[in-house]
Amino acid sequence: MRYNLLNVLIHIAKPKSICEIGVHKGIRAAEMCREGLKHNKDLTYEGYDLWEDLKNAKEVFHGKGFSSKANAAQQLNTVKNLNYKLIAGDTTDTLPNKYFDFVFLDGDHRDFAVQRDYERVKDSETIVFDDYYTPVIDGVGC
Repeated sequence: MRYNLLNVLIHIAKPKSICEIGVHKGIRAAEMCREGLKHNKDLTYEGYDLWEDLKNAKEVFHGKGFSSKANAAQQLNTVKNLNYKLIAGDTTDTLPNKYFDFVFLDGDHRDFAVQRDYERVKDSETIVFDDYYTPVIDGVGC
């Protein structure tokens, strides 16, 4: 599965900080943090998602269904000794320009939103995109 590659990349990068844009239920977050803690006991995690802020839900959920910040926190609470922060809301308002050692960008899939989120974390060490668009195939690019 493609998500296994995230743990391989975390194993290689050995980040001290992980950011995930598009946490949803927190399953991937917990997996990445477990791997990260193997390499750095002081790992920090920041997760950003729309969650209960439903004003753009129809455009950004992409069939994943509803989740909540509490669902994500429940997953992350299963990871021992993790320092984490979950930030709810549209990343237009919540995601600062910030450096992280490792970023998994899987939030709002609209091309302008991917570009906007990338611009906020572009100086980070490692950035992994879950979704991307190619002009030849999809007619849009990000």
